[in-house]
Amino acid sequence: MSIRRSVAAAVFVAAVSAPAILGSTPALADAVPTPTGKSQPDAPVTDGTPATDTPATDAPATEAPATDAGTGVTAPEVGTPAPSGTAPAPSGSTSQEEDELRARLRQLIAEPGHGQYFHEEAGKALNGTVEDMRHFFDVLPTIIIDDRDIFITQVMSMSDHRGQLWRTIQNALSGTRADRDHFLDVTWPAVRLQYLKDAARIAGGSDPQLAARARQVMEANDGGKALVGFIEVEVPKAANDANWRKVLQTLIRPGSSLTLDEAAGQALGVDGAKAFLAGLD
Repeated sequence: MSIRRSVAAAVFVAAVSAPAILGSTPALADAVPTPTGKSQPDAPVTDGTPATDTPATDAPATEAPATDAGTGVTAPEVGTPAPSGTAPAPSGSTSQEEDELRARLRQLIAEPGHGQYFHEEAGKALNGTVEDMRHFFDVLPTIIIDDRDIFITQVMSMSDHRGQLWRTIQNALSGTRADRDHFLDVTWPAVRLQYLKDAARIAGGSDPQLAARARQVMEANDGGKALVGFIEVEVPKAANDANWRKVLQTLIRPGSSLTLDEAAGQALGVDGAKAFLAGLD
């Protein structure tokens, strides 16, 4: 009997205690520390706050490259340089820029007032590459200044070095930029207008050779350089030659009482010839 009672008592105690033990298992698990060892790291002690994931420091996993759905060809990654020797696809901007530069150049060339040097430089740029045209516009202010100064020196070279125009140009070239600009913008237009009037009068004169030459220089498209040479050099020379011709004709005129030596002495130089001819009558 005692054995049966003991077994029954043990069964009763186990039946009553089982729910309490099962219900307390999580609490016990929290309370009991995880054993440590060489094969497992120590678990960090927590205060009940959910643990925050620490970013991995190992190299990220490499994803497989994307492929084109239609061709199956692997697509290059963004930012990957093109293979060596592969030319970039044309965007069309270069062609548009070239057209715009050539249009601007043609507009400049058509403007009046530019000299020979400007037209030479503009022509070379127009017939060159895009880079040539870019360079032309980069140095355009310098080209315009040089063009104006070169024109002044050309006018000076065509004028009589003993005349007023030559001295005026010399003063402008030895002065400041403002002095040279004043000559071109103020002095030169007035001189050119007067020389055009002189050439027109000569063109309607009785000397056919001189008249033809006057018309030629009036039509010259050089800004007036030929006109200066004609009025300041050619016309005085022609007048001098005409005076000498008249002197010679007088010398050989029948009944002349002047000897050759006397006439030659009186007619030396333009002023002498003019004075001699004026006193013939």
